Amino acid sequence: MKINKFTILSIIFVIIAICISFFGEFFRDFLDDSIIIFMFYIFGIVGVILALIALRHYKRESNKFSIYSVFLVTLIVATVLFLIVMPPCQCGSRAKAREARIQAALYQVRTIATQIHEEENSYASLCDNLNTLNDKNFNYGSQLKILEDDITLQLKAGKKGDTKPACFASTDSYCASAMLIITVFNREDYYCVDSTGFASRVSKPCYSADKCPAQ
Repeated sequence: MKINKFTILSIIFVIIAICISFFGEFFRDFLDDSIIIFMFYIFGIVGVILALIALRHYKRESNKFSIYSVFLVTLIVATVLFLIVMPPCQCGSRAKAREARIQAALYQVRTIATQIHEEENSYASLCDNLNTLNDKNFNYGSQLKILEDDITLQLKAGKKGDTKPACFASTDSYCASAMLIITVFNREDYYCVDSTGFASRVSKPCYSADKCPAQ
């Protein structure tokens, strides 16, 4: 099997893309998600382009159907499929665990909101004047502070900074949201809960007590 330099470079670039995908969680310790994903696609796409060049050079030199041409076609197809189904920063165990804790904390916020409404016939004391969880609530302040601190801790560990959950509340409704860890091309995602029973991933944080922005 004749191997030219484009084939060797293609294999190297594809291997680097595979390493970025499977070890994306390691790179998160010193690179942003958007940079990791950018590197993944760049190395993968360049690998595909080099494989196409190698296949074209081979076809110019020989019109025979060989194992080499089958290998190059297989490499191209497999790499394209890999780029589609295995982007990095979506399967990291630590990132997923942090997101799960953020979502679990907001589920608890929803439970506390229901209890506050049952006791006070209002959601207003769930949030404070800074539009975050009200750690001065008479009955549930300590619990809300623990949840807020845990969400902030997970976000800081996930390189998102000292970010607190957003919380807006009125007599009849509330909305609470927090940023999530995993992002794609700098698009921030949030997890949001509100008084309508909504609890899901959204593209924007809460801006009012009405309901989650996705609705």
